[in-house]
Amino acid sequence: IFGGAMTVTGMLGMIEAFVPNATQSLEKLAYLVPQGWAFNALTTNMTGNIDLNFWLLILGNLAWAAVLFFIGNMRFRKRFA
Repeated sequence: IFGGAMTVTGMLGMIEAFVPNATQSLEKLAYLVPQGWAFNALTTNMTGNIDLNFWLLILGNLAWAAVLFFIGNMRFRKRFA
């Protein structure tokens, strides 16, 4: 189940790579998963556009990391405490 969920969220996050002429609404769907933030930061970095948008993508990645760490920490405490 975990592998399937990671595959689906990974494909959703990289929708711009699979659908080159994606609409704005499809591109916004990528921001629902952490992989979308990471993929967009990577492609922005590869094009050399290190601007405010790039740093916002990095902050988005850090926000996802904090949220997922909090969820994992709560589940860990509940299981082993």
